[in-house]
Amino acid sequence: MLPTHTAFAAGYSFAIYDTLFVQLWHATATLEGVRQMKRLISEAPKFDAMLVIVDDFTAMPSDGVREEIVRISRALGSVFSIVIYDGTGFKAAALRALITGILAVAGKRSMMGVFTSLAEAHEWAVRQGRRLPDIRALEAMVAELRERPKVRVA
Repeated sequence: MLPTHTAFAAGYSFAIYDTLFVQLWHATATLEGVRQMKRLISEAPKFDAMLVIVDDFTAMPSDGVREEIVRISRALGSVFSIVIYDGTGFKAAALRALITGILAVAGKRSMMGVFTSLAEAHEWAVRQGRRLPDIRALEAMVAELRERPKVRVA
């Protein structure tokens, strides 16, 4: 499946596949990355699910970045959100808690989940009655985003 909209840079890869917005953060989220995410959302057709994957070596974003992510999440309203942070240890647990908090503050408690793996997230989403691409297709999408050159593409 080919994405309809994309944005890439050193810190992120974003793509919209039909009604699924996939975000892969390669580095700590920045205001520039969040602005590009917002731009892509404004240019894209309606999507109803968001898959956010945060690489395990990223740090907590600044207060300003977190506040902007909360504003965007609130504006998206009923978008179903899945967040994966696959690191281990205290830092990973702290970041998963932070992500859960951001989504809760944005009012997404009943429409979100934070997980340690794509397979775990997919299984949960299916149990929630969400229609997503099958797990192999999702794995291929994420692999493709990881392979993209880490430079900005208009």
